[in-house]
Order: sequence, then structure tokens, then C-alpha cells
Amino acid sequence: MKAIYRLSVMVAAVATLWLAACALGPTIAPEPADSALKPAKAIFEAKCSVCHGISRSLGKNKVPEEWRKTVTRMQKKAPDKISDADVKAILAYLNAVQGSKK
Repeated sequence: MKAIYRLSVMVAAVATLWLAACALGPTIAPEPADSALKPAKAIFEAKCSVCHGISRSLGKNKVPEEWRKTVTRMQKKAPDKISDADVKAILAYLNAVQGSKK
């Protein structure tokens, strides 16, 4: 009986972790449709992964103003790591691949 209980707890834990991982969003940044945004993708990956995984941003869809507020807030938390040029590039990338899909 103890073995069945342990197995069911283990299965429940694995299922919970799997569902949580799926909800986070992708861990690989998608390629932008516009190849001119490839450098912006690289900046997004380099800058945004320093403080949190890129899946955090890639799991959301926002309109441009919402992305601007979010990225500007992140810049204020790490002004020595995210320049104004970085913000512009990150916004261009996020608006292209994670813009509003409502």
C-alpha cells in the first residue's frame, strides 16, 4: 500500500511540474518574420535572460504600450545592463513576436 501511495505522489508531482513548465512559454526565442530583427532577438536573449528566463516574456502577449511599460520597468531595475538602444531593440522584437493576439 505504501508503494502505491508513493507512486501516486510521484506521478502527481511530475504532472504538476510538467504543467507548470508548459504554462511558462517557450524557452527558445522564436525567429522574427523580419530578418532585420535578428540582432534585436539576440539583444532580447542576452539582456532579458540575465534576471529571468526568456520564457517569462515569451509566455505573454501584450500591446506595444504594455511592452514599453514592462521593458522600461526592467531597464530601471538594471540601468547599467539595459541601454536605451537595447530597450528599442527589445521592444521591436517583442512587438513582432509577442504582440497582442487578442
